[in-house]
Amino acid sequence: MLEAARAAGISRAILASSNHSVGFRRNDEAGENSLPSDSAPRPDTFYGVSKAAIESLGSLYHSRFGMDVIVVRIGSCFETPLLLGTRGLTTWLSPDDAARLFEACLSFPSPGYRLIWGVSDNTRRIYSLAEAEALGYKSLDNAETFADQITAPTGPAGEYVGGPFVTAPLGEPNPL
Repeated sequence: MLEAARAAGISRAILASSNHSVGFRRNDEAGENSLPSDSAPRPDTFYGVSKAAIESLGSLYHSRFGMDVIVVRIGSCFETPLLLGTRGLTTWLSPDDAARLFEACLSFPSPGYRLIWGVSDNTRRIYSLAEAEALGYKSLDNAETFADQITAPTGPAGEYVGGPFVTAPLGEPNPL
């Protein structure tokens, strides 16, 4: 996709990455709301490895061809965080906030290469929003509004960014 965009003269790409590119980072590495978006990859699955690879390709296309590339490490984007249990209170990106985030990515002049988190301003988030806010993103949603409806626990892998994915057998279906 990046090569086709370059060949067509497209000057900006927005790539969807994932929290799974850094899934083996411990939540307590973040401090409070501060896991930087440019944290080095520590993938938790083959899927996470593929996302770490696209992040690197985005960097290459910026450095080699001058393309503006914004990589968004998406936490989880669903209508509600209910499916994800308590982990969703950390990772959720509301659909409305996703639209605001991608609008900011498209509108910001000459971003260069940026790696940002795609999450809402959740009370329990561990991800820095500073990098996305520097592009003009303003989250208006918070997963905490759903907290009283969540009954599914996070599970034993809850101390990792990747949640249950860090303990799922490689190559097995999604553990959710």
